[in-house]
Amino acid sequence: MRVLILSPCEICYCPRLLKAADFLYASGVDVTVYNAIVGMTANDVYDSVKASRKWKIVENDISKRGVSSKIKWLYSSIRAKLAEELFKRNIYLRRQVPHGLTKGYVLFPAALRSQKFDYILIHLVDSLPFAVGLKSTTGGKLIYDCQEYFRGQYATEAPLKKKWVDYAEDRYAGSADIVLATTNVMLDKLKGEYSGPKQFFRVRNTPAGSGRPQQRTDNPVLRIIWHGFEVVPKNIRGVHILVEAVAKSKTIVHLYLQGRISETNRAALTATLDELGIRDRVFLVPAAHPDRIVESLAGYDIGVAGELATQDNQRLTSSNKLFEYINAGLAVIVPDLPGLAETIHEYGVGLLYKQGDSQELAEKIDALSTDRSKLDALKAASVRAASTELFWENDYKAVWRAMQNGRSAE
Repeated sequence: MRVLILSPCEICYCPRLLKAADFLYASGVDVTVYNAIVGMTANDVYDSVKASRKWKIVENDISKRGVSSKIKWLYSSIRAKLAEELFKRNIYLRRQVPHGLTKGYVLFPAALRSQKFDYILIHLVDSLPFAVGLKSTTGGKLIYDCQEYFRGQYATEAPLKKKWVDYAEDRYAGSADIVLATTNVMLDKLKGEYSGPKQFFRVRNTPAGSGRPQQRTDNPVLRIIWHGFEVVPKNIRGVHILVEAVAKSKTIVHLYLQGRISETNRAALTATLDELGIRDRVFLVPAAHPDRIVESLAGYDIGVAGELATQDNQRLTSSNKLFEYINAGLAVIVPDLPGLAETIHEYGVGLLYKQGDSQELAEKIDALSTDRSKLDALKAASVRAASTELFWENDYKAVWRAMQNGRSAE
């Protein structure tokens, strides 16, 4: 079996695609990954990920670090801008629309286009029209992994982006053969929206490999961790809600914020901590390597999330961090949103609080800080869930069976 994975940037920053590539390669699949844009993120991380993998990687370098790269960046930028301007005017040229509002596929190599693949795997709506067009030339079937609820994600953003999402899914989602979603509530939503015969599967954002049981820590001060790609003091990720909860807590707890942070955001966060008088209770931790996120969470007690459901996307999906916390053997405290609550109710690994309510979050934290037996019970539930069900190989096996059956039926 041959599979082509279309990654919008360096695949190490697309964890679902990275885990799928590893899983399929380990299962004997000939895997090719096309990184549509390379050079926009940390080279050292990407290089280390590439060095540890054996599947094929094809890159489109538009980082502008060399003459060739600058020329490709300029050409693809002009083509993408033209496509955007035409789309604004409701002009859908056959060779323009598939590139969407991204420059990543303008320079897709002819050598890949002429090859035959059994499956094409994508995880963004941005890639959908291009992948559908590619499906007809490669002869492969299309797996549309909806890592987000895209109509809900862009509902309140720029009108042009919303228009693009609606157009792309209305016209092209029906051509997908397999559709993946991160939660059951999202899966039900997509089943009602996508036409045509296809198979649907829930594949959660679980880490690869079963759980790493954590020893009881007995920390005198409760250690709480928030993990993300980037620390932003105030946005829909709700870091500010977590900080406010620490300030309102009646017990002494320490909050650790793990991720990259700009100097501007660092200054803003420091000012907020000084204003709340908790600079000695909130700490920054460097971002974890994509292959070692779960290991980086060892030694903490509780994993927290602060997501604010400003869009349907936050209501229906479930973030990576929830399952990374569980695989690290932590108790979790997350907002009472359908996508997140689904896992809490099913496995009993943590507590829920009303989204945006820092006072209720503080009370949940204090409850576990004073009742360590309850904390230990939640940690034990996380270890059980991660060891038996909540790991990538377990969730993806149904998709793998469907892929094998689909190929054998041809």
